[in-house]
Amino acid sequence: MTSSPFAPLINRLLHLIIWCGLGVLTGCNEEVNPPDIATYYIHPELAVYLDRFMEEAAVRNITIDTTGINLDLVDEPLTDQAGAAACGLAHVYGRSFPNVRISRLCWDLFSPEHRETLLFHELGHALLDRPHFDAALPVGSPLSMMNANSSRVYNAFTLFKRDYYLDELFGLSPEVPFWGKAKSQTDTLFYYPVAEGAQPWSAITDFVTGGGATTSVVTDTTFNQAFKITIPEQAKGSSLRLAITLDPSSHPRAGASVYFSADVRVEDFRGTMPRLLLTASRAASIQPVHSGSSNPDSFNNTTTIGYTTLTFMPIDYFVDADFITAEIQLSDNSVGTIWLDNITIIARY
Repeated sequence: MTSSPFAPLINRLLHLIIWCGLGVLTGCNEEVNPPDIATYYIHPELAVYLDRFMEEAAVRNITIDTTGINLDLVDEPLTDQAGAAACGLAHVYGRSFPNVRISRLCWDLFSPEHRETLLFHELGHALLDRPHFDAALPVGSPLSMMNANSSRVYNAFTLFKRDYYLDELFGLSPEVPFWGKAKSQTDTLFYYPVAEGAQPWSAITDFVTGGGATTSVVTDTTFNQAFKITIPEQAKGSSLRLAITLDPSSHPRAGASVYFSADVRVEDFRGTMPRLLLTASRAASIQPVHSGSSNPDSFNNTTTIGYTTLTFMPIDYFVDADFITAEIQLSDNSVGTIWLDNITIIARY
């Protein structure tokens, strides 16, 4: 493993990705009494995306009723029904007055493609009566833009996915796309058994001042040498990053699926379970080419005694990149210990 000369920029970018990409991008339908809001108000910055949504519906012979719509870009923080931070929320009040609010904080950080997928997801709730739908394609990536984990299902590098996701959004039941089909041939890009060397993770603790997780390589209670992540107290959120600079001669070929897996055990863990994001980026712009993330309950499947091998949602269709970065996010309301071993990144063709 070699460290990246672009680490500071990648660090900042990944913190933005973590906050904006892991499970905080989507809102929920909710039927309550309508608040005191302006009806048929469309924020000028969102209008172009609503027009595009309507155009895509018309192409597919779908009729959309926008009567009474309220579509706003708001400065105040948004939270969903569970109290979690959200980038967008959609409500339908008695099947009237569809109301969508988008967070200015997220909007200003997002690319045009990510803005589109975020707003289209919320309009799916408000105008198409679509609930969250978390099924997966055979390759493991989201089957629908309406998945609850992240609305970011394509970007500037993967626009070939757009037609599929829009067809599915508007209920056309498209066939499994070429990039979503399962792959059987496996090639290991990176394998790290902890007993064989120094720790591969760097601790990033700037979510809070002077806090965060501590890391070490020690022998655990099962007499296995593993990588130990300790979160000593609440309000000390962190992320831990494994960044690999890819040798161009050993890049996965175009079309490969890239997966991250690790043997995981949790101990005395309380609060929000960790999340993991796998990202491929280009050095020229430090822009993520594509990413995949763990499901919210992934770490809940682990035990306190033995290790559980977790494989996370993949980068489903690899296009050329310079870095592959795996990052674990630790919430500021979490306390406890996580053990990791046999850290692996594999490509499937």
